[in-house]
Amino acid sequence: MTVALALGIAAATVVPIWLRPHLSSSADVERALAFALLGVSMGWLFPRRWLLPLAIGLGYAIALELAQELIPTRHAQVHDAAIKAAAFVVGMLISRVAAARPWK
Repeated sequence: MTVALALGIAAATVVPIWLRPHLSSSADVERALAFALLGVSMGWLFPRRWLLPLAIGLGYAIALELAQELIPTRHAQVHDAAIKAAAFVVGMLISRVAAARPWK
């Protein structure tokens, strides 16, 4: 599931702008949701580790943003990379809290 999600995010990120799927009126919301889900998924995939999935997720967010420079209709922005990275961290935190089940 994690790999499929990561590949879907990559496909939506590096296609020409007119082929990018639109789920909401705000691209920032779409970015945040996608990377938060990826963060949750990575947190579940690596339940006993936090540094490795965090490094992978943050590196992936930056790499995808930089890959947009190769597409003529796309452009990399620090703002977009920051939203992706922050949402990934939030997703990882959600998976950690859910795994710890503090409400139990």
